[in-house]
Amino acid sequence: MQSIVFYISSHGFGHSTRAMEVIANIPDHVGVAIVTAAPEWLFRHYLKRSFEYRKLDHDCGVVQPDSLGIDASATRKRWEALLENYPQMAQDERAFLAEQNACLIVGDISPFAVAVAQAAELPCTIIANFCWNWIFEEYLDDDSKFAPIIEAISNYYNKTDCLLRTPLSGDLSVFPRILDIPMIVRTAKKSRQDMRKEWGVSDEQPVALLSFGGLGVNGVKPETLSRYPHWKFLTFDAIFKGVANAVYLDPQAIYHPDLVNAADLVIAKLGYGLNTECIAHQTPMAYVPRDGFREYGVLEQQTALQLPMLKIETDLFFQGNWDTIDDFFAACSMRNSLSGSLLACNGGEIAAQWMTEQIDEVSGRVVQSA
Repeated sequence: MQSIVFYISSHGFGHSTRAMEVIANIPDHVGVAIVTAAPEWLFRHYLKRSFEYRKLDHDCGVVQPDSLGIDASATRKRWEALLENYPQMAQDERAFLAEQNACLIVGDISPFAVAVAQAAELPCTIIANFCWNWIFEEYLDDDSKFAPIIEAISNYYNKTDCLLRTPLSGDLSVFPRILDIPMIVRTAKKSRQDMRKEWGVSDEQPVALLSFGGLGVNGVKPETLSRYPHWKFLTFDAIFKGVANAVYLDPQAIYHPDLVNAADLVIAKLGYGLNTECIAHQTPMAYVPRDGFREYGVLEQQTALQLPMLKIETDLFFQGNWDTIDDFFAACSMRNSLSGSLLACNGGEIAAQWMTEQIDEVSGRVVQSA
């Protein structure tokens, strides 16, 4: 069986959930292997098809001390070490690729995918709405040592055979060939009514989902939620266990799009995975600004064309002053629709079809040459 090997960035869960939606649409006659430092349970929980998982740290993204902060110095040092080791790491992958009978390498958005493809002489596709060289350009004014990192990553991206570019994207001109595809997003499996019944919540009570990724929402005190007893808060943070109007959820036992679909409001940091889920289910967002991450402005501007958004300033958020969510919720309840057309959500299916066609083309060439 010929296979596709995915090299997925472990920066947050958004790259993993996007890749999973593509993988879920790849037909069973094509094998799949996943190489990442993201946790295996994340993939096992969602994917129903067979796949090989191997843990390898090849793309750290940006180093974060918490869900909103960024440590630029630690980020630079991690990438310096990674890029120095890429050539040997890529050579080491060749045995694994041979075992998998790999015919296509896919990266989201790891430049290591390109290094591996070059070492194995295989085609490489990247899925992205932004790329690391573009992100790190913002750090140059404060740290000129990012320059060789940007150059090295750009050189890898520039050798990609094809970029599948999704909406909500920044500057991706470093890639030589670009195909635009619709939004890649997971959608709910359970109805809003069924989910709310599980929590004992009426249709009338407003529900807010707190979603700040694997690092959680450190700094918010439990009494903040208690100040808004008319809201029911869904949370993955154990610190809120025991709060009367909070429902604590196990991230390994819940399907996140079901929560987004059932909520009236998502309170979060912006990120591709979460923003696209909110767009797909038309769930309004309240968000906290995030400095030092260039993608934020793009996500903020382009998502606002698709659904209502409320910015909660950082100091007010951590002080526990969330009073603006009541007026925002009331305004959202009265709205009819936005003027713009909604983005299509079938990018996972289209990306999987495109990748399968690449595999089939390779198979056809092998048969003809034989």
